[in-house]
Amino acid sequence: MPGWYIAALFYQSAVQSALFALYLRAKRPWRQFLVLWIAFVGVIFPIDLRLAEMDLIIKNLFNCVFLGVLCRFLFWQETTRRIVFAVLLYETALVLVEICGIPMLYLLTRKTTDFSAFDNVQKIMTWIACGWMTLIVFALLQIFSKTLTASTKMITYLGCLLLNNILLVLCVCQLLGTRRDDFFSVSYPFVVAILLVLNVLTLFSLSRFARLERLRQSQLRLETIYHGQLLFYLNNESSKDGWRRLRHDLLNFLEQDNE
Repeated sequence: MPGWYIAALFYQSAVQSALFALYLRAKRPWRQFLVLWIAFVGVIFPIDLRLAEMDLIIKNLFNCVFLGVLCRFLFWQETTRRIVFAVLLYETALVLVEICGIPMLYLLTRKTTDFSAFDNVQKIMTWIACGWMTLIVFALLQIFSKTLTASTKMITYLGCLLLNNILLVLCVCQLLGTRRDDFFSVSYPFVVAILLVLNVLTLFSLSRFARLERLRQSQLRLETIYHGQLLFYLNNESSKDGWRRLRHDLLNFLEQDNE
């Protein structure tokens, strides 16, 4: 294994460890960062190199389980929800890099992917992937702020997006990478069925969530209006007729809210 490849692995390990150290709370984040970096270099990457040639789903499943258990011990003060969200962010970054990297490598070489070649093309693509991963990681940290972890809906939708990406990468890798002849007869119908069910359920859930959010925003606007009216009546010492109208409006609002 050449030195440039080892250096790239060390750099990618640092970027991925920084994602967890920056997103999850800890008293001494550098300690957690160092433990994660050692785990990436000594455990995850060696196993991933073997699993990538066999099955992409198993590789990503191993990453999720291993990192979830490790972060549960390292960030013991964090909730399980936030740890799951952090693992999903890591997997999303990893999958997005693979989505862009493998097709680009195939378009440049028009050959099947040979990860043991270590030629000049792979050297260039590896360092491009390092830069791309850095941008993705810090973009995800910026977009998916820590406040979003309070919503269980966001974790569900991100998980659906991640599963879509993983299955897409599986198709690309099997077609452009390993060139398995039995892919369309064995795996393809199963992948399409999962994607169809997943996207239909996600679309239904998103539409329902959007409708409930519109109702919530309407209720907040009504509450703001009635609060302003109440302050107006209090400040201007309104007559009994004014208070009666306000009482009538409030009762109508409460009846609509109960419906």
